[in-house]
Amino acid sequence: MDVLVTAKLEINLEQRTVSHNQQVLPIKGLTFDMLLALVEARNHIVSLEELSLQVWKGKVVSDDTIAQRISLLRKALPNDSENYIESVRSEGYRWLPAIKKQQTEDEPKRKSPLTMFAIGAMAVFSILFMLWFSAYKPQPEAIPTVQKPIEHGLDISVYTRVKLARAQQYASAPTAEANRIAIKMYRDLYADNQDDILVAFGLARVLIDNVAQFDGDRTVLPEVEAISRELLLQQPTEPRFLWLRGYYFEVIGELPTAIDHFESAAQLDSADASVSLSLASLYVEKGRLFDAMSLYLRQLSDNQRYPLASIGYIFHLTEQPELAREWYAAAVQLNPDNDAARIRFAQFLITQNEHQQALDTLLELHRLTGGTVDSHLTTLSAALLLNEQSIVTDSLQQALQLSPNDFNALAWRAWLDYQAGEPIKTALDRIPLSEQSHPELYVAKSILALAHEDIETALVMLSRAQRLGYMDYRYIEQLMPFEQLADNRLFRELLLMMQARQATQRERIDLLTIPTLSGD
Repeated sequence: MDVLVTAKLEINLEQRTVSHNQQVLPIKGLTFDMLLALVEARNHIVSLEELSLQVWKGKVVSDDTIAQRISLLRKALPNDSENYIESVRSEGYRWLPAIKKQQTEDEPKRKSPLTMFAIGAMAVFSILFMLWFSAYKPQPEAIPTVQKPIEHGLDISVYTRVKLARAQQYASAPTAEANRIAIKMYRDLYADNQDDILVAFGLARVLIDNVAQFDGDRTVLPEVEAISRELLLQQPTEPRFLWLRGYYFEVIGELPTAIDHFESAAQLDSADASVSLSLASLYVEKGRLFDAMSLYLRQLSDNQRYPLASIGYIFHLTEQPELAREWYAAAVQLNPDNDAARIRFAQFLITQNEHQQALDTLLELHRLTGGTVDSHLTTLSAALLLNEQSIVTDSLQQALQLSPNDFNALAWRAWLDYQAGEPIKTALDRIPLSEQSHPELYVAKSILALAHEDIETALVMLSRAQRLGYMDYRYIEQLMPFEQLADNRLFRELLLMMQARQATQRERIDLLTIPTLSGD
């Protein structure tokens, strides 16, 4: 039987046991698979993707889950094994001790005369059978042709179906690494199956997810536009294709058009969670908090698929800080590496004057995932309030490195350059906005106007943001660029208008029955 020997450990591959000084260690199941994956790599780094494939057989798991299994393995190893496993930041893990393989065999037993006779008889019988078979060879039965499975009118090979299922698993995971793997898998599938609508839909979805959630390359948007338009032309009443088209319009900043598509999809299939959640998210951005909460509550289920952070954000916007904190904390606990949940939680903490806590939760996120443009800019905001200039500089650099043309990042760079007495590199008319634009872009343009010392334009931009649905006045009050407007009468009136919209929405939301997180 095969045995791997490393650092006084004996790993029995057949019995799946690990021994140290002839004592069997409590290393079983996934923990044994984790150890085996590291040891068989022969001192090479094993990436998180490879661990997911080898240990969980391709099931999508978060980086945090892998880290927890590594921790269990370390605890099960001998006391002197602290340095056996090396953590390589942003890459994976490596087993450090030397490894050798040894073969052990059971001692052969002497065969009895009866056994020898039986073996001889079998040999004679085999010879006679071969002589007969050579004279008469039966014709093999014809293998019936198996019709390939048909889905949406298209033949799909078993291989394609399996790989498609794997790609869909990765696509559903809320991490940048899983999204990267999904894109690669869908690209491979699309190269051979361009007419397959499931493959085309999946590719467009993961590409736009990368842009929207992980600050990906926006040059893929024309490809998404072409695929989503073609799919909708083929099946104009398919809710998923209406949703995909709406998602595209949302990412390019045409929110009313996106809402129209989401609402059309919802009318055709009100039970589709993706449609409801996307529509609810845009309702929040447009200030329709009651409509959003109503949709979110329809998604409540035992498997906790509902958006905890989004519900927390509604409580945040309707001046219910205790409930907001509870739902945000639950969201972060459930998915520690969820960028959107951490960002919203940090923004809430900033509004509660808990600036250090906001900074800490974002730095932890960056340790887990590397972060996004939005997370780095929120970190910048918190660091400014704490006068952590080195973090401010690093956060801006990280944001611009991820997306050099991001308007929010350019606005913050302009304001910081203005504070430092440096020339402003971004013109005030850099990006023309319209009634279709995201309300938060108007907030960014207001910051850019302040960098240009154009207070009138800054107030106009804030007014448009408020009219389009923006209402987080407490966060505006905390952002350092707006400190110079604290005594401005129009600025105070705009904040009061945001507050009044909050109060109106809360009155309606109070009529809803909202379950507690504990289920009581």
